[in-house]
Amino acid sequence: MNAARSVARARSFLSRIAVCCGGGLFCLLLIFQPARLVAQSKPSGDGAATAARTRALQLYSEGKHLEALPLLEQAAAANPADGAVLQHLAFALITQSHTLADPAARKAARFRARAIFLRQVELGYNVEVAQSLVDKMPPDGGNDDTFSTRAEVNKVMQEGESFFASRQLDKAVAAYEHALELEPKLYEAALYIADVYFLQQNWTKAAEWYARTISIDPERETAYRYWSDALLKQGKMAESRAKAVEAIIGEPYNRSAWVGLIQWGQANGVELAHPHIESPNEAKGNKTNLGVAGDPSAGSGGALNWQLYEATRTAWSKGRFAKEFPAEATYRHSLREEAEALRAVAEAAAKELQSGKVKTLDESLANLIKLNNAGLLEAYILFARADEGIAHDYAEYRKINRDKLRRYLMEFVTVKK
Repeated sequence: MNAARSVARARSFLSRIAVCCGGGLFCLLLIFQPARLVAQSKPSGDGAATAARTRALQLYSEGKHLEALPLLEQAAAANPADGAVLQHLAFALITQSHTLADPAARKAARFRARAIFLRQVELGYNVEVAQSLVDKMPPDGGNDDTFSTRAEVNKVMQEGESFFASRQLDKAVAAYEHALELEPKLYEAALYIADVYFLQQNWTKAAEWYARTISIDPERETAYRYWSDALLKQGKMAESRAKAVEAIIGEPYNRSAWVGLIQWGQANGVELAHPHIESPNEAKGNKTNLGVAGDPSAGSGGALNWQLYEATRTAWSKGRFAKEFPAEATYRHSLREEAEALRAVAEAAAKELQSGKVKTLDESLANLIKLNNAGLLEAYILFARADEGIAHDYAEYRKINRDKLRRYLMEFVTVKK
């Protein structure tokens, strides 16, 4: 399995902990940096070590994680800076953890895997994949997976996971299907059935079960992302992108949701990026005062229009919010505030250009006008400029504007620049 798919399956063995939407995850521009895949380290040591490394990676690619594990250990000892070996070793340890009888041993294996992922991040190898797993794994290795409040369902799911880890795939599917009979809305059971068919490259059955998983919860990102990966492996690039986009629409503030689209971009030579929009003060590093009043250098390219941004936001913080959101006792930065402030700048700059007052606009204003004219300003804000206040408005906006969210990602983010 490739690295992105390993993330998918490794997740089956991690605690189901929601990725928190802390402030750092709202800066999605950081996510759009292409994965830093450093040149794979040359195998070190003698011919035997090189052969062990080659054999280990081959076994892993065949899904034989447990057979690969001792050889991966050997290769990692021979070259502790080999990012590819470390990544596969960590995933193999997670697989192994699910076959161990002792809960303490399972936890210790997860703990060690997390430490290896952290080392992978330090080395700069496939950082997005490693960091995504680190984010999900508790520092101490965490507790065993819990799939349901019903003990019987948990027992059956754990049996299925153990069968999967030891590659008894027919038994794994039977266990997951039994869990679904007991609890028909169990998302993970349907997802893991699809995962088995993915491993077997039975794409028709995998698609059937990804669709069934999505029907259980259309707003969870995971099944869309896994399906995107399956389509990517089949060379169905347009369909893969579409599913990756739906994953993001489902959970935009979950780092993992963006992994599928990043993977699609790498496969298609597309460097994902939001349109560059930055006020003069933002460009100077002033993140708290986004206006340009009193800045004598800000008069070219229509930049003085950014004063409208500051004035609009000030009005919202000094009473407009309380009037527009009477049910909320405390001011927060809202989607409506940010959209109104940016739209004021866009419309003023467009008028100046049309009247001939300015001959050209800087890149930020040109992009802002383009987004506004396309009706996608709110979508841009929700994906590229969201903080906790703005993110509060996402679900409500999505109810009636899903197509705009989709269009923004398709027309502005996933196109070659």
